[in-house]
Amino acid sequence: MILLPLSAKYYVVFYHGKKPNYISKEKFCVLDDIDVAEINNVIYQNSYVKCIAKKQEAFDMLEKITLYSPTKTMMLYNDGTVKDYVSKREVFLYKNDRDMNENSIHYIDDYILKIKGKVGRNSKCICGSGKKYKQCCMRKYEEVKKIIYGVENQDRDLYTIPNVRMAEDAIEIFIGKEEGLNESDKLILDRVRGIIQI
Repeated sequence: MILLPLSAKYYVVFYHGKKPNYISKEKFCVLDDIDVAEINNVIYQNSYVKCIAKKQEAFDMLEKITLYSPTKTMMLYNDGTVKDYVSKREVFLYKNDRDMNENSIHYIDDYILKIKGKVGRNSKCICGSGKKYKQCCMRKYEEVKKIIYGVENQDRDLYTIPNVRMAEDAIEIFIGKEEGLNESDKLILDRVRGIIQI
């Protein structure tokens, strides 16, 4: 889903596939505070520890996501050139997508060791909720099955172009001499020099 601002209050939304219920095709949609907070949460997750806000609450929210900001990589070459990169990361609107991203390895282990060939739709769920598997965690583990299938059957994937592989590079945000760095990056470079004693 892509949000493009038209003004401070209006956005155009482009989506393909899953979308929140409060977004409707070819209609003006009025969002309540909860909907706005959900979208802002995704924006904060994608922010690079910088924030502009009218209210203190936005800065308070920024403190919560600081630990999850993208990784920065700085390289200092012998000729004095500095390269500065920020690595992108996945950002999710839906809690179940975020959960799958954070816990997929654990879920894959659970599926292989505890579910595959052992748990039926009407069995009790392995999570201990007491519910039937189909009414509890089945949807999550169906996604896990798709992940496993995709890994095991890469040659059968109909959605890729043969002999083409994709890789995502970090975003280069600076290249040049050290004098051109902003103050916070100069401070980072000085601290690194102190650690490795260049």
